[in-house]
Amino acid sequence: MYEAHLKALKLELLIAQKLGRLDHIERSFKNLKNIVHNDPLVPSHLRSAFKDMLEKYRDALEGAKK
Repeated sequence: MYEAHLKALKLELLIAQKLGRLDHIERSFKNLKNIVHNDPLVPSHLRSAFKDMLEKYRDALEGAKK
């Protein structure tokens, strides 16, 4: 389940970024942040991939707001 969610979220955020949908990225970012920090069921081998995505889009959001 988490593998599918990770793949879907990657694609969703990529499309939102290409379309300039900062609002969508912000909503997805909140969801991603919750997964990384609050979901104890995330498999350990996927947690780092979710964290990497969180950092990537944190940087993108900060850059867009400047």
